[in-house]
Amino acid sequence: MNGKSKNLIAQIDHLFKLNNMKSIKTKYRYKEACYRFCIWTGENTNVKKFKNIKAKHIYMYVDYMHSIDYAPGTIKLELSAIRFFYTLSQGKEILPKNEKLKLKKRITRGARRAWSEEEIDSAISLAKEMDRLDVVKAILLSSKFGCRLEEAVVLTNHQVKEAICSGFLYLENTKGKNPREIEVKIEDKETLKYILSNAKSDERIFIGIGDKTHMVKRSIQNWITNHRNEFQDKDRINRDIARKMLEEDRKATPKTNLTMHGNRHTFAQIRFDEALQKHTKEDAQKKISEDLGHHRKEVTNIYLGR
Repeated sequence: MNGKSKNLIAQIDHLFKLNNMKSIKTKYRYKEACYRFCIWTGENTNVKKFKNIKAKHIYMYVDYMHSIDYAPGTIKLELSAIRFFYTLSQGKEILPKNEKLKLKKRITRGARRAWSEEEIDSAISLAKEMDRLDVVKAILLSSKFGCRLEEAVVLTNHQVKEAICSGFLYLENTKGKNPREIEVKIEDKETLKYILSNAKSDERIFIGIGDKTHMVKRSIQNWITNHRNEFQDKDRINRDIARKMLEEDRKATPKTNLTMHGNRHTFAQIRFDEALQKHTKEDAQKKISEDLGHHRKEVTNIYLGR
């Protein structure tokens, strides 16, 4: 991160402290999103004051987010955060609205995002060869325990130790601030022991001294985007092509390029099949919904590919 990026982030921190609008959760999500924008802006433009952001910078940033395969929902969140802090900075430019930016529609039903066992094994093998144990830990936590990346990177060593002893991984820094417990199968305790043995520090699984949480998360996401062609199935396609296929044929089931989030789909489908052996379909769906932290049947069905 260069000096311009640090200066822009300092401005966001100042605005954050003066602002009492929005919920605490939304404020922090917006701040993290603006950090990402400030880092990109400092590295790719000559902007020194956040209030001097121009429409052209927004167009450029949207192109960048598309290039690294950000989901449409994520792009909209990033833009909302930028507009929010831009208003606080008393910027005078009229930033382009989403309609003018021609953002892509979100793919929901139809697309197959889950990783196969072979893809998981190949990705882990490559990450180990490249000494990217952070990526290995993230893949394991998402595929075996359904952790979102933002939930995984803030895990403490204490949480993992408790999970090994109790048989339940307790997640508290969750989306929507709804804590949940994930059952730890006997065979998965060894996975947690491996993750704990490769913790970055004495207190955190991913965060060491001087590490920034959002940068750790971004680095893992970038690794997946930059290297997935080396381990994903050859018939996977990008979201734009998948979107066109689904527009032309609603019954199509294209396999989209792998993302870390796709491992939550893997987790949901494996756990659902296991739950069906003990529960009715309705009860199994409810259990998976709770494991995912959504509590909504329609969202759960997207993860299950139903």
